[in-house]
Amino acid sequence: MRSTLIIFIFYFSFAALAQNKIKGIVVDEKQEPIPTTSVLVLDKEGKNTNSTITDTLGRFSLNVNPKLYSEIRFKSLGFKDKAVKLNSLSYKDINTITLKDTLLTIDDIHVKASKLLVNAEKDIFLISDKDRKNTPTASELITDLPLFSLNHFNNKITTNEGKRVLLLLNGIRTNEEKLLSINPKEIQKIEHYELPPARYSDLNLTSVINVITFNRKQKGFDLSTNLNNSYSDIFGTNVLNIEAYDSINSFNVQYFIDYRGFDDIKKNQSYFYNKKNYHAIYEGLPSEYRGTYNKLSTEYKRNTSKYLFSGELVYRNSNGYEKYNQRATHSGMEIVEREYRHRELDDQSNSIALDLYYSRKLRNDQSWGINIVNTISGANSKSKLSTSNSLKSDNSGIYSDFNDNESNSIIGETFYTKPLKKHRLTIGFRNSYKHLSQIYNNQYSSDIYQNISYLYSGLSGKFKKISYTYNLGVQNTHAKYESNNSITQNDIVLKSSLSLSTTVNSVNKFRYNAYLSSNVPSITELANNQVQIDDFLIYRGNYNISPYYVVGNQFKYQLNFEKVYISYLARYQVFLEPYQATFIDENQYILKTYQHQEKLQDAYTSLFISWKPFKQFVIQPIYGFSYVSNQYTGNRTEKLASHYFSLKATLSHKSWKLILEDIEPYKNLQGDIVTEVGRSAYGQLSFTKKNLTLAAWYWHQPEPVSSRSISNVISLNENKVWDELQNVFGIKLNYFIHTGNKKTRNNKKRLRNEDRVSGLSKENTVNFK
Repeated sequence: MRSTLIIFIFYFSFAALAQNKIKGIVVDEKQEPIPTTSVLVLDKEGKNTNSTITDTLGRFSLNVNPKLYSEIRFKSLGFKDKAVKLNSLSYKDINTITLKDTLLTIDDIHVKASKLLVNAEKDIFLISDKDRKNTPTASELITDLPLFSLNHFNNKITTNEGKRVLLLLNGIRTNEEKLLSINPKEIQKIEHYELPPARYSDLNLTSVINVITFNRKQKGFDLSTNLNNSYSDIFGTNVLNIEAYDSINSFNVQYFIDYRGFDDIKKNQSYFYNKKNYHAIYEGLPSEYRGTYNKLSTEYKRNTSKYLFSGELVYRNSNGYEKYNQRATHSGMEIVEREYRHRELDDQSNSIALDLYYSRKLRNDQSWGINIVNTISGANSKSKLSTSNSLKSDNSGIYSDFNDNESNSIIGETFYTKPLKKHRLTIGFRNSYKHLSQIYNNQYSSDIYQNISYLYSGLSGKFKKISYTYNLGVQNTHAKYESNNSITQNDIVLKSSLSLSTTVNSVNKFRYNAYLSSNVPSITELANNQVQIDDFLIYRGNYNISPYYVVGNQFKYQLNFEKVYISYLARYQVFLEPYQATFIDENQYILKTYQHQEKLQDAYTSLFISWKPFKQFVIQPIYGFSYVSNQYTGNRTEKLASHYFSLKATLSHKSWKLILEDIEPYKNLQGDIVTEVGRSAYGQLSFTKKNLTLAAWYWHQPEPVSSRSISNVISLNENKVWDELQNVFGIKLNYFIHTGNKKTRNNKKRLRNEDRVSGLSKENTVNFK
């Protein structure tokens, strides 16, 4: 018995000693790391016995027994498979495995099922053949993922909480207009950062999405058009994109137009001024709304093995007009009056921007780059409140405001990356300078100068089974306001975040985030332009507000089976002395502005399920719960509990795809204002044949947003009823034309910045884009 035990221990000890660890990094022909590469260990019969995937830096580590196994095979989308004999690999040094680009066309690359990969800072969703071929647009591919939704009115992608999302295309900052020109068949994967990487931590964002396309090489010409219009002339989003390229050079031109036109909007408003005991009620009557947004861009890129140069010129134009007719009743102060009230608002803006970028690859996989963007813009807004005795007659304006803004901004950024033994280091610096000049009612002028300097660094790597990313940034904001007097502010804030993740097995995945971030006021919030909202209610910015900190913790658990995917998210964050929308009693008027409050606490949890009961059908419910406690100055506390629920079902068969989506109402609290997003229902039936997609859609959302105040000085209620959005029908047409070889063209990651802030607030613009 004792001898048997000794033999048993000796045998397994020897087997354990026979295990050798192989480490390596997988790179492409330009020595760039290839993340999410499958690394398969094959036995002598060619069967897969063990496997792993490379991390974000292309690294892998495996324990193997050279007596039992014969080779390791490396697989990655867009690259040729490579098999390496075990006896040719080093067990001491880091092995470098170079994969060559495939010469397959996009249609030859297949992923049977969508796959989720997780590392410290992001989720990676590999897109399946079926989803790529049957989804009309890249935006719809994104909103099929957990926690994202598409606002059908303005085509903006947001989180399910309605918060901003930063979009990247192959690591380049982009927008929804650009995504409309991307053929979904070219999308390889979508990366989701729940916390912005270091270089975006100063943008007050909650999520970052990076869309990765397949590479292309060789020569070709692409033309794509995306048309989305309602049957009636009230809604349209259209884009035309042309691109010619070879293995080094590419030239792109894009034209985008968005328009909205309504003739039956009813805007209901109620204002009760507590101190004056005065009540104004405005009953909405059929009103007019018009808005257009145009964008023309052209870009040239030259990409060699040593450097990348890019130059882009962008022109933007937007204009909006609305005229609200209302039946007005005024009561209080010993009067009762009934009349017709008309509010007319007309705004327009123009901007032109030049974006220059240069990056160069250094030795030992180091890289350096610089980006400079110059934007010149002008914007003006005219608003008028008038009264009349009848609906059709229009007396002279009792209140009128005219704001004229001109701005000039320069954004410069440089970065440096260096791979370390087990980590990757990124260091960067961005400086944003903006000068906004304002003239109010052709009499009063003011100037705001804002300079924001941001130094950031990021370190990522892996320790055993735990992947980590640590970001640290320092931001200095210098603002100067000049009018009758001069006011200067200077603020320095820190930004720090830590992300940890681990994958227990192919099914269970965990991530924890801890962060210290800060929000810096935009120049629009600082701008002192004034808008008359009602007889005793005005809006004005506040140049005295300053940055504030946000401290948060977040936990995410993901369960991923073949037919079921479950994602659970829990988050708690504290806003320290945040500036928020506030109503202030200034005796003669009530002022709506921004003011610092004591503290805001936000707890949020959500559960997302994607269930595929059979091959052609997917159902995706999501439930979210938010609890906000806002502590104001003066020992006042307001609390709001809000529920979010949506249900999405997708049925597909061959070239047909049916989408049905319902989003229930949900609420947000921001300062003295509670907003409620109304119920939305959407359905779409699409047919895809090769590079052509036709779709018919239906949309129902008659009350997109309503708001009410929770202030002690004014009771406010506002809502718009869009009768023309009761039942909206439309059609989509997406068509992609390609000539030449559909080969790989290297999409190298690079910087891109932009400035789209005109200085006009939402109170004096037709809030459309």
